[in-house]
Amino acid sequence: NGRLWKEQVAAYSTSHTVLTLDWLGFGKSDKPERFSYTFSSQKEQLDAVIRAAGWGEEKVSLIVHDIGGPPAILWAHEHPTQVKRLVLLNTVLYPLKTPMDAMSELLFSTPGISHLLLSPFGLRYILKSNTRSKRPLLGSRIREVLTDFQHTSISHKRNSIHHPMSEGRKQELLTLAKLLKALPLEKHLIIAKEDPLCYAHIHKLSLENPDVPTHYIQKCGHYMPLDRPGELTKILERILG
Repeated sequence: NGRLWKEQVAAYSTSHTVLTLDWLGFGKSDKPERFSYTFSSQKEQLDAVIRAAGWGEEKVSLIVHDIGGPPAILWAHEHPTQVKRLVLLNTVLYPLKTPMDAMSELLFSTPGISHLLLSPFGLRYILKSNTRSKRPLLGSRIREVLTDFQHTSISHKRNSIHHPMSEGRKQELLTLAKLLKALPLEKHLIIAKEDPLCYAHIHKLSLENPDVPTHYIQKCGHYMPLDRPGELTKILERILG
């Protein structure tokens, strides 16, 4: 959700118009139980937010992470003239099933264990175990990010987290990398090698697109904006100009 990007918003809001997005089901957005949480539906949400901001004809820079990547790529494919640049941070791109995916599916489908993982304690553990930073404020930042999510129902959490990937493997992720490669716009990859969740995706993409500038953050896990906010801000500064 948008709280992940607190440090980056603070760094760039004086020189850029910055908008962060809480996808439907996350952050302060509504959390409907009976909603199809797919990348295509999230793409429509992104379109609505951009238009509501009055950017219908303006070029935008899209900076996206994890499952925020697919809807942004789908939107860029439909609106290539409106995208100034696309910056992907350890993003889901392929119908891959990594060992971590297999373990997650087992844990989240096991009664008792899934409730523990999706409890406030479990969510904090997931975020903390997927970061490498030892900075003093990390714990309070994790609690802040989870503020609007940890009190929602277990079924909703499971649906909004896992449904996009399960549905994406059936259709959307089958062609996503090809759509991205064909996009005639400026692209950048920001990669954290110690990410057990999405590194396989972003590494595969970098090998298939050697002409796309790639930026690495060392000793960094999945949640880059939380884990290494200073390094990420410097890289974005070079990209955005």
